[in-house]
Amino acid sequence: MRIGPVLLMFILFAAPLRADPACDAIAGLERVVTAARAGSITGLDRALRRIDLERVMWDIGDHPLARQRETIGDALTLVEAVRDAAGWTGPAAAARLREARSRIVLDRLGALLARHGCADGTGQTARAAPGSVAGSEAVRWAMPRLAEAGIALLAMAGFGAVLVRLMVGRSQLRARQAQRHVVNLPARVRGDTGEIEARLLDISRLGAKLRVDPAFEPEGLTRMMVLFGDREIEAALRWRTTHYLGVQFAKPLSAEAMAPLIQPLPGDRRRAS
Repeated sequence: MRIGPVLLMFILFAAPLRADPACDAIAGLERVVTAARAGSITGLDRALRRIDLERVMWDIGDHPLARQRETIGDALTLVEAVRDAAGWTGPAAAARLREARSRIVLDRLGALLARHGCADGTGQTARAAPGSVAGSEAVRWAMPRLAEAGIALLAMAGFGAVLVRLMVGRSQLRARQAQRHVVNLPARVRGDTGEIEARLLDISRLGAKLRVDPAFEPEGLTRMMVLFGDREIEAALRWRTTHYLGVQFAKPLSAEAMAPLIQPLPGDRRRAS
C-alpha cells in the first residue's frame, strides 16, 4: 500500500476541519492589542509581521467582527505608525501608545475582540453570555461552520471507504498477477551479445524464473527478450545466481498469453525435463 496518496487525500479533506481562519485573525489582532497595551514595540513588531487590514477582513469573512472594519483599521493604522516611527525600540513610541487617544482606539478594539472573539485560539467562537446580542451573533456565525465541519467529516469518511476498497481491490489484483505457476518448459534468453538456451521453471503474469548455463554472464544487461516458442516477451533482469535468474516482464502478461504456458494441451511434451 502506498501511503503518499492516502496522506495527500487526507490532508485535502481534513483541511476544512482546521482552526477557522477568522479565529486565527482574531488571535492575531489580540496579540497586537496586548503588545500595544504593554508598550512593547518589539512584541508589536512580531505581532504585525503576519497581519494587515485586508488580510484580516478577508479571513474574518462573515464573522460579526467584519462589520467593524473602521475600528480594526484605526487600531492597525495607529500601531503600524507607532512601530514604523519607533525604529523598533524607541521609548517615545511606547509613550505614544499610552496616550489617551491611543488607549481609546486600542480599548475599543479590545472590547470588540472580548465580545466576539476566539481569544484562546481554540476555535471557540464566543465568550459572551448566551442571551446577549454578541452571543447570539456568534452562535449564528458558528452554526454554518459546524455544518461545514460535519459535511467535511461525512465526505472524508465516504472517500476513505472508497479509497480503502480501491486499495484492497488493487492489492488483490496484484496478488493474482503475482501468483506463480511451476512449469518446466524450454525457453531462450536473447540479449545484446547473443542468445542462449534456458529452462522456464516458474512464471507469473509479472515475471519468471529461468535456469541458465552458469557461463552466461548478464553483467550490464538490464533489458532482454525471453522467448517461449514463437513468443517474445521483453523483460528486465532482477536477480541472478550461478544457475538461475529472475526477470520481470515489461508489461504484465494477459490471461490469454498465460494459458498455454501453464495449461499445455494434452499430449504436449514441452514439460518434459
